[in-house]
Amino acid sequence: MVNSGATILPVFYKIDPREVRWTVKEGAYAEALRQLEKTTTHDSETGKEKPRHSPDTIQSWRRALSHVADIKGFVYGDKDDECELLDNVVESVLKKVRKPLLDVAKHPTGLNLKLEEFEETVLSKQETQRVEAKVVGIVGMGGAGKTTLAKAFFNLRKSDYNESSFLFQERENIRTKGVNYLQSMLIRDLTDRDIRIESRDEGIGILRKRLSSSHALIVLDDIDNVSQLEVLLPIRDILSPDSLILATSRDKHVLTSSGVSESSIYNLKGLNGQHSKELFCSYAFNQPFPSPEFANLAGRFIRACDGLPLPLKVFGALVSGQNEFYWEEILNELDKILPTTNIQEVLKIVGN
Repeated sequence: MVNSGATILPVFYKIDPREVRWTVKEGAYAEALRQLEKTTTHDSETGKEKPRHSPDTIQSWRRALSHVADIKGFVYGDKDDECELLDNVVESVLKKVRKPLLDVAKHPTGLNLKLEEFEETVLSKQETQRVEAKVVGIVGMGGAGKTTLAKAFFNLRKSDYNESSFLFQERENIRTKGVNYLQSMLIRDLTDRDIRIESRDEGIGILRKRLSSSHALIVLDDIDNVSQLEVLLPIRDILSPDSLILATSRDKHVLTSSGVSESSIYNLKGLNGQHSKELFCSYAFNQPFPSPEFANLAGRFIRACDGLPLPLKVFGALVSGQNEFYWEEILNELDKILPTTNIQEVLKIVGN
């Protein structure tokens, strides 16, 4: 049950969550599991009695119950209103299923391949006895598609978690509004509460209190400073161990300096030749291949963009519907500044 990938919303109906959590000591669940340990069944091969359930099976049940007890849910006691409980459960479920998907890309060419690589190289690795939320990263140069990949992953996996938050372009937001903004947005997304935070330390305290045992997926997009991750890492131990924090950055050192291991970081590379061609042509010609009279010019643009999705999209849209002379003009400008400048400088010619 713990690793099924399904969203768990516990309802503790006339039972104390502590009895579900501490299944070794006392309480109804502890006693029931002790009785199950004693039950036997007849072994037809040996003619003797043997335990009905193996010790590993009993232990896995204990772990599953303990895991559920650590997830924020609903507690119903003898004096509580059952109708109110039902209304609250329905409202919580509706919030989760109605949460809109993020807008990923008009033409998600090659995205599924990158998504598979990310999950296979970073997320599929088994970690035994993890006691805190996993922190992973996506790194790559500007225009490589880090945000697009993170959004695609978020849309695909957010239903596996009880709470989720995608914090966009945090490099700019934190620079202008401070880390308190990041903390307040996180609390709003995960708890539906608007709380004013006066300082970084106060924010960490509130996060630790409000998010204790939360089973959450948290994405921080476009961070460029260790301090931006430091507002989250102090809470990773109070989240459910099955929670995930994903950070995207142009600088791998920002992640490794924060304690994210190399094996937990996905290095996002550019698109291959075929996908680059399909993406550029989708924007330039509204089809995944070039018009014959523009094939050579399209090839020059594709080579200049070097597999980076952002310039492929920008330049494809820029020349769409234009004549060959316009294509040549833009290419001549590109030839003057490549390959000695970075992608941000290259894209500036679009606005000139």
